[in-house]
Amino acid sequence: MPTLPISSASINALYLPKPLRLATGKALLGIAIASILSTTAFAAEIDSRNVPQIAAQEIDEQQTMPSVELDTIVVKAAREELEQAAGLSVISEEAIKKASISNDIAEIVRKMPGVNLSGSSTSGQRGNQRQIDLRGMGPNNTLILIDGRPVTSRNAVRPGRASEQDTRGDSQWVPPSAIERIEVLRGPAAARYGSGSMGGVVNIITKAPTKKEFSVTGHYESPESDLEGKDWRTNINMAGSLSDKLSFRTTLGYHDSEGDDPYINAEDAQIVDGRDGPVASIAAGVEGVENIDVRQLFEYAMDAMNTVGFEVNYSTQDNRWAGDSQFQNVNNDLVETLAGESTNKMRRYGAAITHRGDYDNTRSNSYLEFSRTNNERLAEGTAGGGEGQIKPPAAGEDYNWNEATYDTLNAKSEWDIFFDRHTLTAGAEFRGEKLTNPLVSDLTFDDGFDFGDVETDPAKRDPKSDAYLVGAYVEDNYQITPDWYVTPGLRFDYHSEAGSNWSPSINTTWDFSPNWSVKTGISRAFKAPELYLLDPNYIYYTKGNGCPSWVPEDQRGCQVLGNPDLEHETSWNKELTFTYDDGTGLNAGLTYYHNAYDNRIGAGVDQRSSRFGD
Repeated sequence: MPTLPISSASINALYLPKPLRLATGKALLGIAIASILSTTAFAAEIDSRNVPQIAAQEIDEQQTMPSVELDTIVVKAAREELEQAAGLSVISEEAIKKASISNDIAEIVRKMPGVNLSGSSTSGQRGNQRQIDLRGMGPNNTLILIDGRPVTSRNAVRPGRASEQDTRGDSQWVPPSAIERIEVLRGPAAARYGSGSMGGVVNIITKAPTKKEFSVTGHYESPESDLEGKDWRTNINMAGSLSDKLSFRTTLGYHDSEGDDPYINAEDAQIVDGRDGPVASIAAGVEGVENIDVRQLFEYAMDAMNTVGFEVNYSTQDNRWAGDSQFQNVNNDLVETLAGESTNKMRRYGAAITHRGDYDNTRSNSYLEFSRTNNERLAEGTAGGGEGQIKPPAAGEDYNWNEATYDTLNAKSEWDIFFDRHTLTAGAEFRGEKLTNPLVSDLTFDDGFDFGDVETDPAKRDPKSDAYLVGAYVEDNYQITPDWYVTPGLRFDYHSEAGSNWSPSINTTWDFSPNWSVKTGISRAFKAPELYLLDPNYIYYTKGNGCPSWVPEDQRGCQVLGNPDLEHETSWNKELTFTYDDGTGLNAGLTYYHNAYDNRIGAGVDQRSSRFGD
């Protein structure tokens, strides 16, 4: 899993102090006076050389000539121009209301072009935990943002041998009634968002606190089939002004969804060879979930140029188990005992400070955010055919629970500087993450075992790991002609474990007729490895499903290890689009895109041990 680097954006210079604004004004006044004096001196010099003066009549004629006032050209910021790309879909608040979402926003995002719902990777395991997958790059290459801030709570879930995770992703942390719009950005333009955006970006934008609101909404859904689960949710939204400068928004939400009957797909069950003989596999239905969401936001307009905000939030995701397992040959007694019960619980806490600035010819957006995710779940098997299956308790004992804690600290500052024919965008980002992993193995190794940085003494294995990522980028949206824009960009990231990465990009739009446009782009995107995969103390023992085929059966017994030497996954994303828009609502487009995926991380094979690598 990717080490969620974290960009620590410098959040100094959030506003110009009054002395600095006065100094700037004096400087501009000085420049104006110097300009006038230099013009006067130049005219005097011409006169002193006895150059013939323009006749008064000619001067009068010039003064009476009609003047032409040119319109001011304002070129969009790079982000705004890239959001006009064919790879962008915007889901409005009205569309969200009409969709009558029963579970999470993935239900409506999946209807956008180039979007699928799939398991945590391309193999499709953990299939009933469906996540947003953009352009077939896998859910882990889709970056989820809430108000432009990355959300990576799914990194608290351990990966299996094939990098599978038992997670529903990060699209369910905001109730639909609190969302103003959803931006789904695919293609080369997504590279500007850094690690995790190789497939694209889903930006969930919540409603502003300045819009007065008090609403209580409800939703109930009862499927025709008794084998499918029921849904109901209720939300309370309050927002408005507390004073001339202070506004607030409060969101309270509760959602309860029943899981499908574990045997909903019994007719399609397959007989597989189990350890104790043939068993019927369970193609589990959709799991249920219980969500609680509490969000409180305050915004304070310091003056006409500066607005600061403070937000705290708390969200939960408790699943309702429907028989899902990694290899779908679940113990029937286990299903009868746990069906409909919660087998994993996610708790997310967060706090953020934000700042928006709007100055003469300059605009800024900055934030600093801390979040913690507690991932508590029933202990699962980590070896062979039992990998990913809930462990039944010993006679007379309760089920065992494991808990992982995942902390992130994210910061970013982005500035747009407007010129006559172009807009320069520059930004810096910090992403930091720390993981406390309860699954540090107590395995002991044979004498002579030596594999990288793994600690052979179980007592010395550290359950904690951390990493950080620092990035900086610059983009320039340039208007070459009134109908042709070019947006080059360059991003540099340094990850504390995986090293450095360059992400160049160039996008262009040409409106070659009143109704037709051609848009194209190419970029290099990347994803940093996650902490579990980097941790040399993330070890588990595996038998048949983990050992290479060439290992004799009587010698089977292999370890899967984290690898601190992993490098970034990368991709080159290319796109070419023709669009038609008649201005009355009729529009169409044809897009070709190609993503070349390199350095994909998976379990490798070396001697009798497997190590995550390319």
